[in-house]
Amino acid sequence: QKMEDEYAKFAEQADVDVYKFRGDEVRDFVQSELNTNSFPTVNVVKPDGSVVKYESEVRTVEAFNAFVDETLGVKSS
Repeated sequence: QKMEDEYAKFAEQADVDVYKFRGDEVRDFVQSELNTNSFPTVNVVKPDGSVVKYESEVRTVEAFNAFVDETLGVKSS
């Protein structure tokens, strides 16, 4: 629950599109296309379509912002 709260706060202030996807309902797709085997998982889909998985267990707005900034080379907040 805490991660969902932080993720919602992140989505509200982010300058990038943020989506929530119930991947546990389509496991074959997320395993093959989104590099995901466990849930919850946070990924960034880059403009070229490549997927970068968030590997940290730190699930805060600040950590999500830093991950997006580093992955996309943009300022997300």
